[in-house]
Amino acid sequence: MNQKYHHPSPRLRRPLITAVTLIVLALLCTVPAAAAEPVPFSGGEYSSAQELASKLGDAATASGNTLTLKKDIKLTGQLAITNGTITIIGNDHTIWTGTDTANLIQLYNGGKLTLGDGTSKLTFDGKNIKKTKGVLFHIGSPDSALVMQNHVTIQNIVAPSYGSAVYIDGTGSFTMKGGEITNCTAGYTGGAIYVEDGSFIMEDGIISRCQAKPNPHDLSRGGGISTDGRFNTSILMKGGKITGNIAHLSGGGIYANSNCTFTMSGGEISGNTANDGGGIYIFDDLFTMTGGTISGNNAANDGGGVYNYAGTFSLSGGSISGNTATSPNSDGNGGGVVNFDGPFTMTGGTISGNNAVTYGGGVCNFGTFSLLGGNITGNKVTTRSDRLYDGGGGVYNWETFTMSGGTISGNTVPSVDGDGGGGVYNMKTFTMTGGTISGNTVAASGGGIYNKHTFTMTGGIISGNKATGTGAELYHTGSEFSLSGSGNISGGTTYLDGTRTITLSGALSGTGGIQNIVTPDPKLNDIIVTTRSSEDAKTARPYFTLDSSLAKDYGLIVSGTNIVLGEYTVTYHGTGSTAGTAPTDSNTYKPNVQVTVKDQSTLVKTGHTFDGWNTKADGSGTAYNAGAAFPINEDTTLYAQWKPNVTTITLQNNSKTFDTVTITYGTDKVHDTPKVPTKPTHTLLGWYTAETGGLPVINSVGDLINSAGYVTDGTWIYEDPTLTLYAQWHKSTLPPKITTTGLPEGITDTKYEEVTLKATGTTPITWSIASGNLPNGLTLSPDGIISGTPTKAGTFTFTVQAANADPAGTDTKQLTITIASNPNPGPKPPQPTQPPATSGSSSGNMDNAFRVLFETSGGSFISPATSLSYGDKISQPPAPTKDGCTFGGWYKDEACTLAWSFSEGIPGDITLYAKWNHGSSTDPTPTAPETAEPTTAPETHHPTAIATTAPPVTATSKTLQPTLTQAPAPIAGALLGLLAAGTLIRRRT
Repeated sequence: MNQKYHHPSPRLRRPLITAVTLIVLALLCTVPAAAAEPVPFSGGEYSSAQELASKLGDAATASGNTLTLKKDIKLTGQLAITNGTITIIGNDHTIWTGTDTANLIQLYNGGKLTLGDGTSKLTFDGKNIKKTKGVLFHIGSPDSALVMQNHVTIQNIVAPSYGSAVYIDGTGSFTMKGGEITNCTAGYTGGAIYVEDGSFIMEDGIISRCQAKPNPHDLSRGGGISTDGRFNTSILMKGGKITGNIAHLSGGGIYANSNCTFTMSGGEISGNTANDGGGIYIFDDLFTMTGGTISGNNAANDGGGVYNYAGTFSLSGGSISGNTATSPNSDGNGGGVVNFDGPFTMTGGTISGNNAVTYGGGVCNFGTFSLLGGNITGNKVTTRSDRLYDGGGGVYNWETFTMSGGTISGNTVPSVDGDGGGGVYNMKTFTMTGGTISGNTVAASGGGIYNKHTFTMTGGIISGNKATGTGAELYHTGSEFSLSGSGNISGGTTYLDGTRTITLSGALSGTGGIQNIVTPDPKLNDIIVTTRSSEDAKTARPYFTLDSSLAKDYGLIVSGTNIVLGEYTVTYHGTGSTAGTAPTDSNTYKPNVQVTVKDQSTLVKTGHTFDGWNTKADGSGTAYNAGAAFPINEDTTLYAQWKPNVTTITLQNNSKTFDTVTITYGTDKVHDTPKVPTKPTHTLLGWYTAETGGLPVINSVGDLINSAGYVTDGTWIYEDPTLTLYAQWHKSTLPPKITTTGLPEGITDTKYEEVTLKATGTTPITWSIASGNLPNGLTLSPDGIISGTPTKAGTFTFTVQAANADPAGTDTKQLTITIASNPNPGPKPPQPTQPPATSGSSSGNMDNAFRVLFETSGGSFISPATSLSYGDKISQPPAPTKDGCTFGGWYKDEACTLAWSFSEGIPGDITLYAKWNHGSSTDPTPTAPETAEPTTAPETHHPTAIATTAPPVTATSKTLQPTLTQAPAPIAGALLGLLAAGTLIRRRT
């Protein structure tokens, strides 16, 4: 039958509405109140947190040197910290600037201020009010210091001239350990920080989106940080990030003026912009970079990453990468670095991936540039169609460039509008004594070097460069190109423009020389090579034809297009030989002379066979057998090659060959895993050097076993090509498995029923206690018998171990014995030597006091029968109960195989065992709760007094009491509302 929905009666509606209203009010109690207005504070001079807190009233509290804000503060006058140390914890509050005139917070006369504790948020906000003078923080004495921690923000500060957030003079210091200075503006220089006389240390944190605005005095410098040039200042950058700042003239991130020492060992200067020096502008100061990153900065004119003007710049680590000098309306020089009128020394680090419009994708040098180490790689010059002489993908040199190490590689000049110079464009003086110029490319001329003036090469390598035009390695159109020593130009062509010559300024040595010389006119390909002394001419003469008409100038006509001076030698190397000596060749060979390769002489290597020679030690070069010949064009070393010996092993079993395997000297693997033979009731121990005894060499699964003369450190060291090994066996032993599941209980001062522990497995089996202890007075014999007389009551848990013969097998098991207190303590008479005649309990035969224990194995407790004599008969107790089981009678043994008859007389102390059959018990389980206090004893409970007529006692678990937990506040409010509504409803009804 359908039921209709019944609306509440008018009598109930009003109480229900009241209840709902109470619930809503309870929930609304959790909504926070609106933020309070900031507390005005006119400032003053303070030396302690306590003093400052007392002036702030309920807006702050103080503990020691720490001031904790409780409300936002509006600072309307100057606050000075002097002669003391204060730490301000923001507690998520803000200090607002409320005036546009003063240096709002002054630190002088030893005043030290720490902003934040590294966890609590603190904000200083200038609200972008344009101040007429002053900054936010002014550090004005030698012993005054400001420290800024994480979660502190200084923002929206606008200052009229130098710095906006922090102004340092009087040799004070500012250490930035975290936090952020952002969106701050200075009218002249130092958008966020200005260091006039003192130091700034940046360990962490961020300076971002700050700027030095354009001004009529042309002082827009240092979008993030700027220093003064009149006093000694220092900047130390260990970490943190200076990013997204703007200077409309110089130094988008940092402007370091003269008398400044700037050291960068970590951190990041990125994404800043300026006309010159997008990341950093150095003016006549000392800049040392050992780590960190200068990346992604942009200069509209010169120096995308760094502009060094008359300063001293040292680069030994870190990276200058991805910077640009690419404004289409300016020169756009030095994508990575511009060095103008100052020394720049590079001993390490990387200048990579930078881009310039006109000169020097990596470095544009107008001063003195020394490259001793590091990498200039992957830089680019895009070139402009309205400019001449542009290029230098890696380096553009207008003054003095010396290269003694490092690498210039992978740089490009992709446009054909300029001259070229994928690696280096030299307009003045370039001296190369070492290092490598390789893998550079140009769409015009001079893939490696474009030389328009003086290039001197006494060492290093120029090789593997590419040019779409001419001179893949070198394009020489300058006044002088000198070559001597070990300088090597090879691979692509070297182009000599017009009548340009190569000057041999000294004898060539080692790999020194030049290949593939070309000129505009093929007739000139026999190039004139001028030397500066007769000795040089004599050295060169065997390899060139001397033109008598030029003899007075020691001129030489090149035979062909290669200059290769010197005579070559051949050296033989043993490459890991263990005895003997390598062959020697005392001859010197002229270029292209055929050399006959020698044999191995007396060289030997343990476990190996000589396998010829190779020009590389690892065998990756050109291979030669003894007696072979090759044309020599350089000093050559031939390395002995060795082939490891292979041993064939015959595996014998029962005097018959079972398997054959091979193994290589010095390896740890048998080539083919040996098959495993079988033998009934035996286990294979492994393969030995004799049928009996001997040394084990290979185990049963094919692993090598360290054996003197055969295996060391898991590798094969046997040298002979053949070996026979023999199978050895061990008769199998079945490890033990303990089958005893429980032990009878005992009573103090009463002989314990002797128990023999049981286990399967190969005998003999030896028993021992692995952990824990037997009851006091009991012992375990090696053959597994527990016996003795317990002396202390309690429950004793211990672990027994069963072990059998070699190869050893063991098993352990945890067992428990419970010892009850003797209800009739005292000395017991000795046991009779012969059993007396059977008698009933009423016969008075009490010479011995015996008892019968009932072991229910988890069933309900049955009280023992005590104070019995030998031969007494006992009555059958009530049947015990056990959940899920049916009682099956009493038995003499734990396995329940020998039934007990209650018509029998007892033979002494005995334990009867209840037998259980799985299935529901027919006896009801008592439900009355136990009144005794809970203990840690096991389920079987022993009464404190024992009587032969005592009925069995059944124990049950105590009733669990529920626990009421407190409801959350909003839910508690709702419950109160419901209770109130219920009261109203009851009253209404």
